[in-house]
Amino acid sequence: MRRKEKVYHKLKEICYDRLSLDELRNRLKIGFSAGDIADELGIARSNASRDLNSLHKEGEVIKITGKPVYFLDREFVEEVSGVMLEGEYLKFSSSKELFRNNIRHKGISNSKVRSEATKPSINPEVKSKVVSKDRLQPKFKVDLKNKPASEQGDYILANLIGNEGSLKTQVQQAQAAIIYPPNGLHTLILGPTGVGKTMFAELMHRFAIETERLTNDAPFVSFNCADYANNPQLLLSQLFGYAKGAFTGAKREKDGLIEKAEDGILFLDEIHRLPPEGQEMLFYLIDKGLYRKLGETEADRKINLLIIAATTESPESSLLRTFTRRIPMVIELPPLSERPLKERLRLIKIFFQEEAARMNATVKVTREVLRALLLYNCPGNIGQLKSDIQLCCARAFLDHLSGNEPVIKIGLDRLSSHVKEGILKIEDNRVEVRKVLKHIGDKFIVNANSDLGEGKEHVSLVEGFDNIYETLERQMVELETKGIQQQEINRLLSADIDIFFKRFLNKFKDKETAKEEELEKIVDKEIIEVAKEMLVLAEEELDRELESRILFGLAMHLSATLERIEVGKEINNPHLDEIKANHKKEFIVANKMVNLLETKVGINVPRDEVGFIAMFLYSGLEEGEEQGKVGIVVITHGSAAATSMADVANTLLNVDHAVGVDMPLERSPEEILEIVKGVVNDVEQGKGILLLVDMGSLITFGEILSKELKIPIRTVDLVSTPMVLEATRKAVFTEVTLDELAETVEDMSSFSGRLGVNKLGESETGQEEKVILAVCMTGQGSAIKLKKLITESIPLIKEKKIKVLTISINRLEKDKDYINQIMEEKDVLAIVGTFDPQVKEVPFISLQSLLARQGIKELQNLIKAKITVVNQENKEANEIYDRIEDTFNHYLKFVNPRLVLTVIKDLISKLEVSLNIRLDKEVKVGLIMHLGCTIERLIKGEEIEISEEELIEIDRIKEENKEEIKIIANKIGNIEDEFNIKFPLSELAYVMKIIKYN
Repeated sequence: MRRKEKVYHKLKEICYDRLSLDELRNRLKIGFSAGDIADELGIARSNASRDLNSLHKEGEVIKITGKPVYFLDREFVEEVSGVMLEGEYLKFSSSKELFRNNIRHKGISNSKVRSEATKPSINPEVKSKVVSKDRLQPKFKVDLKNKPASEQGDYILANLIGNEGSLKTQVQQAQAAIIYPPNGLHTLILGPTGVGKTMFAELMHRFAIETERLTNDAPFVSFNCADYANNPQLLLSQLFGYAKGAFTGAKREKDGLIEKAEDGILFLDEIHRLPPEGQEMLFYLIDKGLYRKLGETEADRKINLLIIAATTESPESSLLRTFTRRIPMVIELPPLSERPLKERLRLIKIFFQEEAARMNATVKVTREVLRALLLYNCPGNIGQLKSDIQLCCARAFLDHLSGNEPVIKIGLDRLSSHVKEGILKIEDNRVEVRKVLKHIGDKFIVNANSDLGEGKEHVSLVEGFDNIYETLERQMVELETKGIQQQEINRLLSADIDIFFKRFLNKFKDKETAKEEELEKIVDKEIIEVAKEMLVLAEEELDRELESRILFGLAMHLSATLERIEVGKEINNPHLDEIKANHKKEFIVANKMVNLLETKVGINVPRDEVGFIAMFLYSGLEEGEEQGKVGIVVITHGSAAATSMADVANTLLNVDHAVGVDMPLERSPEEILEIVKGVVNDVEQGKGILLLVDMGSLITFGEILSKELKIPIRTVDLVSTPMVLEATRKAVFTEVTLDELAETVEDMSSFSGRLGVNKLGESETGQEEKVILAVCMTGQGSAIKLKKLITESIPLIKEKKIKVLTISINRLEKDKDYINQIMEEKDVLAIVGTFDPQVKEVPFISLQSLLARQGIKELQNLIKAKITVVNQENKEANEIYDRIEDTFNHYLKFVNPRLVLTVIKDLISKLEVSLNIRLDKEVKVGLIMHLGCTIERLIKGEEIEISEEELIEIDRIKEENKEEIKIIANKIGNIEDEFNIKFPLSELAYVMKIIKYN
């Protein structure tokens, strides 16, 4: 139960337990405060206050203003007083006002006393998350035909947004369809994607329970006909079930969804995808209430259920006329564009309220955002509206976390570009928008504390600064807890510091004329003056004018620096060597600025701080002609995965850089390759393309396109959403090269122990990751240059995805076993550089030898020798996979053979990592064949015949391998979700047997 529900139930409980009507009338006790509820539940008063105010807005509780504010359960007051409260008038200045004689003018109308308490409802999109299901069920039966309209609001459908407006007719139709004697009317719901057809059907089900047309436990069974549209026999077997022997492999009888929906509602979504023979089979059920399972030829089965179907298509063109004639009730839900703006505003408010509850924070939405959301073109209707609001909240939430701001502010900058276009329509809709927003001030606030109001001024310019040290410390802790070594942590943090400074300075980009008085609220005036002098010095030395916004950033940074020095905290800049090497002039000037700072404040400043000051100087340069970025293209099998990952990355980073290309399983690789070719040409900006792919033939696309288009392309496989997000972030916000970006993203692969990958992407060698170590005495910067030298001189390094790890002599002095640690995890081919660390097992090639080209040849020969064996094994593995797929094509009838092979190979990779094992080729082949046949068998509902001896052996395996079987069950869950099946424990044990005992 969520906190808000607990607050609601606790208020209800203590109202019934501790209050009476006389006490309320005589003002002996006028309710309970947020503090009372907080004490009862042991939660913060502010949280109780927030939830009670939210429940008041939803019409669940009465609010009596004053000091303190008191709350009463609405249902309790209505029941003990015998009067009905109108939902919009639930706020009173005192209990006297609540119960005075002219009470109806304040919103309470006389009504008959309820013999039993009916339950008032709020909008279902909010209430479903707040109120438990049993509260929606009245304790008595009501004849809706004779119930006054004022009392029909107790029912869930009557509280749907638009029930008295654009959906009035539809609500009446739905009510009529449910209560029509004897068992209701079968219904067809029409409407485009996103209008809420599924929810409307669910509300009809809940209405049927409320009016006792259905029992409390009546099922609502939902089935999307599109899921099995390509396999009509499987679709019909899912829907109607099948008899034993109905088809090959049907060894036992299986119930269908129709039987599971008995005495309830069967919801058939996308019914236009139901084949004609399926529609004809429903004729008999609709006409007679009888049906037969597939394969049954004699006895009919009697069934009592109500069918609600939905489609986005025109029924005349997509459904048999003989079928539509049997559906007496047709309800058409209008698109969002045809609904009035006041309804759209109510939806917007509710969606923001849901997000505020999810984030557990106050959300402040500007009037301009509301205008844009009211007017933008929203072809995805309510579903898209909700999604767009979620996305803008997600963007704001990231800044809320990093800035530690108490309020999440939603301005136009948080909206996607297509939503912002709504502002352009304001001139044509100004009068209507003004009317709809007349009760809303400059900002709309949801789930605010009692201390926050709509009249509260906006947060000042500099509120919520998150200094660089806190950012680095937080990320450092996160990386250390993941077991990442210090050198790798420094490398990752170095890449992120540039992003921090650019974003930090951009916070002040539109505030260059802001008054210094705002800055003085959190930074001492003395520090501001020192910052000014430091910038004057920098402008003279650099002979250029710096942006005024740098003053704000530098002053706040200096304040954090001095505080840190005073309390003895270390200042460490992992970016220092690169700053010295790449920004020499700015570093020299920053050194002089730090000397000035030390003179002014009388404190010794660590030299690492010089690097941070230098970053203000080069990060603050006015941007000239925009430089090209590495293009990001995501390609995956399936119908939506790639585009979804790209959309998430673009949305969270507020950019439009990553591009997703989906590869439906029915499309050939050749077709997709042509599509990708066009995408690569479109997104290439002169710095190359990074392809992020999942598996299989997609891994070869980069090499093919690079040769054909003459464009540098790198490919990284086993793509994930975090990988796409990180690649896009670094491509957009840093000056990273294609090779640097590819290496960074490769490090993120969650399958660090997965099989080695060949050029066709099918990994079978189990080889350790191959690396070359570049070691230099002069520091990390020199090692990086050495890395560039060998990667540019030997193309084979990039082609075979061999990593070059850079190591400074300082790192080796601190940890003499560092190279040995690397060798335990990776296959070190060679060590190159200016310093020989004397590792006997690994050849060393000096820098002088590399520059003389002799060392380049030697290193190239080492690499070729290592990969020859691997290539041969990879070739054999590909041939085996081809034979397995051919076998599956012949024997598997209910599933896509290629999909089965793909998901099983993915499972094996995950199991090798999680179980820390390496499986032999023969074991993998046996496991693939067994699991492929098992998936088909489970879909068909067949059970494997196990002898008594095998049963005893399986029990032993289960007992000896409990933890391993838990891991297998967890990893195999993706296959269960993909095919809607469940592996029994005996099957998991059999998988364990193949892995461990073969």
